[in-house]
Amino acid sequence: MLVYAEQGYGDTLQFSRFALTAKALGAKVYLHVPALLEGLMRELDPAIEVSSSAASIERLQHHVDYHIAMMSLPFALRLNLDAIAKHAQSYLKPSASAFERWQIELDKAFALKTQSANRAGPCPRVGIMWRGSNAFPRNFRRRSVVLERFLEALGHLPIQLVSLQIDPTQHELSLMQEAGVISLHESVSNFEDSAAIAKQLHAVVTVDTSVAHLCGGLGVPTWVLVPHRADWRWMFEREDSPWYPSVRLLRRQQGDDGRQVLDRARASISAMLNTM
Repeated sequence: MLVYAEQGYGDTLQFSRFALTAKALGAKVYLHVPALLEGLMRELDPAIEVSSSAASIERLQHHVDYHIAMMSLPFALRLNLDAIAKHAQSYLKPSASAFERWQIELDKAFALKTQSANRAGPCPRVGIMWRGSNAFPRNFRRRSVVLERFLEALGHLPIQLVSLQIDPTQHELSLMQEAGVISLHESVSNFEDSAAIAKQLHAVVTVDTSVAHLCGGLGVPTWVLVPHRADWRWMFEREDSPWYPSVRLLRRQQGDDGRQVLDRARASISAMLNTM
């Protein structure tokens, strides 16, 4: 069976779990994904062959019994909401080599920040992501929250903020430098790098973008700032998600520029700190 990703990065991260379901049912699965996801998807299961080149999908489509768009898999497998919840365990992971490489990089960065801030020792690490891709301007404006709001809400907590933004502007870089936020964006090449960083964080606060799905699939405790008109996958009213047990949804009210919902994120992070 050839399973091909037909939508965006977040959609692929969310629905790639069902390639494992198809494999468990006895299918030999070939997975075709965007190049930035290829390394991470190779860690799903050694029996699932992953590729990203146009030549590979051209070759495979003539040698498989079935082919299907990834987001159609739940329908083809006759999965309802209860069944989807059973497939919500942590299914993503970076390779051991990527994890170890980023562990070294992060430890260096944390040591420098601890020294420069005159801290007695390391403190909890919390990742932040404040905007997604502007390929879809309407969603970009609706989902994004300016970095200043994150820093106002979380910048004074006894935590080390780590940016998961891979394309910060010069203005955002200046804000992060002033606030002591760690950013390793220049060394991040793909989603496996982002996964290796996220897996070493205590928690993540993110807007509704691919990083929300990445961290949910990794099982990292994550608070997702959901816009007032939420995407279909986040449903209505509920604060949990059947897709990701480690995710909590913080729903923005109409007119909220991020202040109110980030105040709730700060309270949740503070509660987490009290248990550590």
